[in-house]
Amino acid sequence: MFFRSDVVDRANIYPRCGGRSLRPVFCERYPLAAADVASIDIGRVLAADGNIYADAASANANGGGARAVIAYVGSMPNYFDKFLAIAIEDVDDSYHSWADAQTAVGTYAGSHAITIGGTPYNTNAVGTTSYDQVASDVNASSATRTTGVVKGWRLPCVTDWRYVFDGLGRQKAGLTLTAKNGTTVYSSNATPTDPLGVEYYMFYYNDGDANGASALRDAINAACGNTALPLSYYWTSSEYSGGSARAWFYGFNSSAFFFDYKTNGLYVRPVFAY
Repeated sequence: MFFRSDVVDRANIYPRCGGRSLRPVFCERYPLAAADVASIDIGRVLAADGNIYADAASANANGGGARAVIAYVGSMPNYFDKFLAIAIEDVDDSYHSWADAQTAVGTYAGSHAITIGGTPYNTNAVGTTSYDQVASDVNASSATRTTGVVKGWRLPCVTDWRYVFDGLGRQKAGLTLTAKNGTTVYSSNATPTDPLGVEYYMFYYNDGDANGASALRDAINAACGNTALPLSYYWTSSEYSGGSARAWFYGFNSSAFFFDYKTNGLYVRPVFAY
């Protein structure tokens, strides 16, 4: 292109090695439909209108309200088809028993609808049904769900948490997620597909902090707009295979999955599967 006082025109007769002035342009990629999400969108915000925005402020201003942060992009058979997002906030600042956690997610979902392709997802997709089951066995990986993808809000299972850690922690924040048993390291950068197994007080998603997964918690918290994600314990929907009275949870202050009695109270942070 060349500019004069009387004309703006184009010319293609000059060699590429010739010097010319440059004036960049900027194109904002967002919003975009949730169905078109790509790995570059990890850490972006999913709004009520089903679009992805650069941040919560844009989602609140244009999309009817920020709902969740894209935590992982890809397909996990029987868990999600395109992506997994984590709510930008806990259901509330209270502790819940395992059964009450399911109810709390259902209540949360009812007031945090996300409309994708004309379909509003405003119900708890799993309800009181365990989403996967994890054996207390050093050689056993988490049992996978085999009944198909259920889209919408749910209490995250162990597998869901692993993908959140991988996306917002390893891919977005660049953390090294270490799986270990005591001082024996099984994986120096663990991924959700590693056959880690889950054993009480043994297997970890550690971010390199000897005192626990504080950097992992910080990465998720920052992506969610610095909401109050306590350095504490969060329920999963995964029941402990050793007995129906117990279920698994993740401890950010100790960087491990544990199981506990369902009657005990822990924090609840929903995820959104699509």
